[in-house]
Amino acid sequence: RSIPLLKEVTETIQEYLKHCPYNVNSNGPLFLGVRGRKLNTSVFQKQIREIIMYLHRHKVGTSRAVKIYKVYGKNSIETIKEWRGLK
Repeated sequence: RSIPLLKEVTETIQEYLKHCPYNVNSNGPLFLGVRGRKLNTSVFQKQIREIIMYLHRHKVGTSRAVKIYKVYGKNSIETIKEWRGLK
């Protein structure tokens, strides 16, 4: 299914492709990992599931857990433990 993009979005993607250090073709993934390969979504899913389960034990909802993950990334749990003095 084709979705029309805003002019600004199309320009931004073209600018990204111009400066991208990896050879990105039009049929492949747009965003690549550190090694220039396709991003593995299972890694993200595992990390987000861990932070959600940890925060649920501390009465924090799923939406807040996702926001915390977006800010602190894979080190979210360690950061929270440091805040609480548990490390």
